[in-house]
This record gives sequence, C-alpha cells and structure tokens, in this order.
Amino acid sequence: MIKNKNLLIFLAVLAAVVSLSFLSPSLITTEIDESFIASAVPGTYSHNAVQLTEPYGSGPESNTLQYIHCGPTFTRDSFGEDHTEMILLHGDKFNKDDWAKSGILTGLCMKGGQSLSVTAIGLSIHADEDGFADAFDALVKEGVISGHPVVVVTPSASGKAVVRLAVSAFDSDEGKSTLGNIVSIWIPIASPAVVLKKNGDLFKQFPEMGIKVLAINGDEDPMGIRATQKLVDLAGAKGVELKGGHSCYFERPEDFVQTVLGYLSMYTNATFVRV
Repeated sequence: MIKNKNLLIFLAVLAAVVSLSFLSPSLITTEIDESFIASAVPGTYSHNAVQLTEPYGSGPESNTLQYIHCGPTFTRDSFGEDHTEMILLHGDKFNKDDWAKSGILTGLCMKGGQSLSVTAIGLSIHADEDGFADAFDALVKEGVISGHPVVVVTPSASGKAVVRLAVSAFDSDEGKSTLGNIVSIWIPIASPAVVLKKNGDLFKQFPEMGIKVLAINGDEDPMGIRATQKLVDLAGAKGVELKGGHSCYFERPEDFVQTVLGYLSMYTNATFVRV
C-alpha cells in the first residue's frame, strides 16, 4: 500500500514538472530528488557511466561515457515485440543533460510507460562509426540496453555518427551488418552531415534495410530543411517541420515528444500512455 502511495505521489510530482518544463527551460528540474525517484519507481531515472575502448566519452577521462537512463531496462531475452529502446545523442552546443533540462527526457519516459527505455549519452560529436558502435557495445555490456537495434536520435552534428555508419555499410557487408544491428529507426534533426554527403546511394540503403527515418527540422532553419528534403527523397523518410530554428526540438519540446511518439506508435508495437 505504501509502495503504491509513493508511486502515485511520484507520478503527480513528475507530471507537474513536465508541465512546467515544457513552458520554460528555465523552470526545469535541478531540484528533483533523484533518490526519491529511484525509490518510488526502481530504475526509472539514473545517472551513470560505462567504459569505452575509444576516447569519445564525456567524463573526466575520455574513455568514460556518461549517460542518463529512464524507463524500464530490458535484457536480450526479456526484450519483447512491444518494447522499444531509444538512444539520444547531442549536438555541438549541448550535452546529454540538456535532454533532461528541456523536459524531453521526462516527457518521453512518462508517456513511454513500460514500453519505452530511453538513454541520453554524452558521446562526443567527433565520434565516428567505430566510436558510436563502441558506445553501443559498452551500454549493452553493462546492461543499460538489451543489444537489440534501437531508435537513434541525432540532433545536428551528432548525425555524423549514423551517416558514417551508412558509409561503412555502403563499403562492406560487415559495415552493413553493424548498421542493421545498431539502428532500427533513425531520427535525425537538421544534420549537416546529410547535406554534405554527395553520394545519395548512402541514404537509399535505409529503406532497403528496413530502417525507418523520421527527419525533423525547424521552419526557420534553411540547412535543416535541405537535410530533411534530401532524406525524404533518398531514404523514404517522413519529414516533419516544427516551429523554430536549428534547435527546434528544445524550442518546442512538447511538440517534439508528441512527434516522436506518434511516429513510433506507427512503426513499433510499443504502447504509450497519455499524461
């Protein structure tokens, strides 16, 4: 009974935080008692780190990858058809903590219920395909994610990691296997790497491999508009335009959460809740 009461209190507090955080990034959640969150719903929200073999981490040592995780944790065996795992990278001017400060992480996890596991990682924007694969493997090794392909969200410069995976996939069967083993759905947000790559066949691989693409941009971001249109034309992406500039996802966090979950509800078996 006490456990259920704590859970209800937790959900009420968290719902209030989500409402405030979507109204203004300055109102966000540094005062949330994470020990209370952990005790109320075990495993719901945690900060931690894993060790990398490549120096692309965000910790005091470059081989330390810090992350924030919320939602359930799945193993390879417990991962079911109605489960979805998501990894959030970050752009050049931001870091993993901004996903929490914006309210997006909380919004995804509350509405994702027991179907969605979300991990925001502090991977350097300079990480190439090997660096991203290394981060994925480290998270699997430590039991943060199951090892099944995940939804990968790459704002701005972080899109390079997936584009480089696509280059590797185009060049070799091993690279194609790596891309398919890591990415189930790609959600790039105004990625310069997409615009810069002249070989359009790189992006034609995504529908051929069954990888869905949701391309997002702000209506005031010309480069993002070009990136989205290119992925619509070559990768069969669904293009979505939000109000705002290059960082439209932080300018319109609630719209971003609704867009992402709406897309996932069409292409996964995950069941999301309404808060």
